[in-house]
Amino acid sequence: MKELKEVMLYFAKCLIHRKPLPVMLQIAVCAEKWTKSVSSFIDKFMVSPLLFFTSFLEAAIYAKIPIIPHVCDLLEKKIVLANIIENVGKTVVCTSYLDHAKEIHNFLQYENIGSYLVHEEMEHYISDEVIKDWKSVKSSSVPHCLILTDASLTKLCISDADCLIHYDVPEDSRLQFGNRFSCIAEYFTKPEKSSKCVCHILISEDCSVKASSLMKIIKRSGRTVPEELKDLVKKQNLATTEASVPLCHTLKAFGSCDQALCQLRHHVDPISDKPVAVPSEGDIQALVTHVFDASHYCVRVLKYLPPDSEKAVLLSSVYAKIGFQLKKFYCNVSHQQKVENPIVGSCYVLTEKDLHYRVKILDVLPATKYKNEKKKVFFLDEGWVKYIDHTEFYYLSDEIELPPPLAL
Repeated sequence: MKELKEVMLYFAKCLIHRKPLPVMLQIAVCAEKWTKSVSSFIDKFMVSPLLFFTSFLEAAIYAKIPIIPHVCDLLEKKIVLANIIENVGKTVVCTSYLDHAKEIHNFLQYENIGSYLVHEEMEHYISDEVIKDWKSVKSSSVPHCLILTDASLTKLCISDADCLIHYDVPEDSRLQFGNRFSCIAEYFTKPEKSSKCVCHILISEDCSVKASSLMKIIKRSGRTVPEELKDLVKKQNLATTEASVPLCHTLKAFGSCDQALCQLRHHVDPISDKPVAVPSEGDIQALVTHVFDASHYCVRVLKYLPPDSEKAVLLSSVYAKIGFQLKKFYCNVSHQQKVENPIVGSCYVLTEKDLHYRVKILDVLPATKYKNEKKKVFFLDEGWVKYIDHTEFYYLSDEIELPPPLAL
């Protein structure tokens, strides 16, 4: 804030020496999140500011909507949900999965709670009628709620709910989680009525990976973090230090990562991360086989000179031997076990122009009206990344002994 005060003092001095002009001066403030510092700056230096929020979550924090966490067992989730609905008004329940939405709907109906379900597989005219029925319930002795999936939420125009319940937390998308707050958007511009609005988050072991991020959101909303959530965060932090958790790709590529948003491991384990069959000291001669960006590329070691030896170890022939072994083995039709549906992350053998390669499937791009299905593959010994279609993959057999991948 010291730097900001200096900037504003300089701005005030410029106003004194500024020539009179009919154009009003304006201050534009940009921030990633709504924080106490941003609020303090606006209160001190701006009169009647015009605020724009591109995130419904940040708008909810600005409006001081209470965000209440409920740490519960996975089997108790539905019971906790029913107890919340019985004590609130117009309620929206959001979930990431269609199966969960149907299970919740059936459970609430069994508990004599009015339940309205909308999901992405419904025709628009059916979902419109369901929402119309939900909105028409002004007051009733029977609790009622509207259940939505994240995929259906983007097509709806709901902003007047009194209560928002997160039944789960999206695994990969922070944007999906934030978009759920659009259901209570009418309260963002009515601070005098924000006390009537509330948000609940059900946190169980299936979303423990997001516990740390949820705790930060709850703190920013001004609520007290329960001890159960603190314990869950501690357990998760211990889990992310285990060697079984994959090492962060961003950390490997750029040397740093935003750990607040990433749940992968951010320290090098001397055992599990030790390269296989890669020289750890001495001089090497390598061939650059593929360049991803300025700091990320693949090489193949051609020659290695140990520190205590004057004789270099030639490795260039290893690549040719691998190609010869693969061709000799897979030219036999009985060894060709074709892969019908390649799985992302799995390794196979690819045949292209009478040559055989060890590859790893990185992604599968579905077919469209104008393009065939394509597979993004990484060549384990060459370091290439290619998009391939109309190619047969074979299962990598254990009968053939091959060295570790050569591309580093």
